[in-house]
Amino acid sequence: MIDSIVHYKWLLFITSELLCFLAISLFFICRYWWNFQRMMFIPLILLLLSEIWLLAIAILDYKINQTINWFHIVIFCFLLYGVTIGKKDIKDLDRRIYRKVRSLKAKRDQKRLSS
Repeated sequence: MIDSIVHYKWLLFITSELLCFLAISLFFICRYWWNFQRMMFIPLILLLLSEIWLLAIAILDYKINQTINWFHIVIFCFLLYGVTIGKKDIKDLDRRIYRKVRSLKAKRDQKRLSS
């Protein structure tokens, strides 16, 4: 089992990043389109678990191989980005999506009123 995880670490990394992307998308959909304020924590938990999973794979790989390789450097860079610059990028994305959804909802409501 552990050997399989280490063997497929790049595939698991890509899958985890896709899960992060889906979790962020689901977060914004819940927040702005559906107005599910109570359910917003679920995508955030998925995002956090995905990042913890990446860290666990990197630690496991290091314990088995006892060397730092490109995988560890990539994981470190992704996690560092997520904790530093990524926060600002998410806030910017949040503002843009808020404006876009507000605009789309206004157009939808305007169509309904004119019909």
